[in-house]
Amino acid sequence: MATSYPGALDSFTDPGASLAGPPTHESMHEDMIDAMEAVQTELGVNGKNRTMRSYANATARDAEITSPVAGNIAFLEDIDRVTVYDGSAWLDPMDEWRPRFGEHRSGAMTESYTSTQTEVAVDSAYTFVMPTSWNTYDINVYGVLRWEISGGDNVYGFARLSIDGDTDQFAHYYNADNHRSSAVLRDQATLTGYETGLSGNCTIQPRIVVTEIAGTSQQLNLVQWYVQYDATRVT
Repeated sequence: MATSYPGALDSFTDPGASLAGPPTHESMHEDMIDAMEAVQTELGVNGKNRTMRSYANATARDAEITSPVAGNIAFLEDIDRVTVYDGSAWLDPMDEWRPRFGEHRSGAMTESYTSTQTEVAVDSAYTFVMPTSWNTYDINVYGVLRWEISGGDNVYGFARLSIDGDTDQFAHYYNADNHRSSAVLRDQATLTGYETGLSGNCTIQPRIVVTEIAGTSQQLNLVQWYVQYDATRVT
C-alpha cells in the first residue's frame, strides 16, 4: 500500500495488479516493521506522551510525564477532567466555559435614616471579575441586606439590587411592624437580580427606599449586605 512517510519508511509493498501474486512472507514482515517505524515517527518511541492516559491526579501525571510537549493530553481522575499541555503549562481546555461562582460580604455600613427616603444606592459598589475570554454572559445574583431599627418598629420600605448599572430589578418589601417592640430590632431584606448578555466585569450595589418611618425617635440603620452569584458564559 502506498504511504506518505518519508524516506526509507515509504517502502510498503503495493499488492496491486502489477504483482503476479500476493505479497511474500518476507515482504509482509518488512511492511509490519515499516508500520511500527511510521507510528514511532508520528508518536515518538514513548507513545504514551502523545496519547491520552488516565492518572490518579496531577502529581501522578507529572511524575510520569516529566518532559511534556505541546499537545500532550492526560485525564485526571480526582477532578474528572482532561488536561492538555500547551507548551508551558497543563490546562483544562473546557475551563473557559465552566460557570463561575462567587460571593461578597460587605464591611460594616454607616447609612442611617430617620425619615422617608427616595431610592438611593447604599454602601460602595462591588465588582465581580469575569474571565477576559468571555464575550457575553448571564449572571444571577442573590443575597440579603441586613438592617436594624432603633426606637420602635414602624418602618417600611423596599430594597433592590443594581447589577451592572441596571436598577430594574425586583424590589423586595420590608417592614418591622410584625416584630416585637424592643430597643433594637434586626432583620433583613432579600436582594436578587438576573441579567443576560453582559460583557466585561459586573458591578453590583444595593439600593433602598424608605417609604415610612413613624415617629421622630425611630431610626433605620443599615448593617451589612451579602450576595452570591453564578455566571454562565454565552459567547
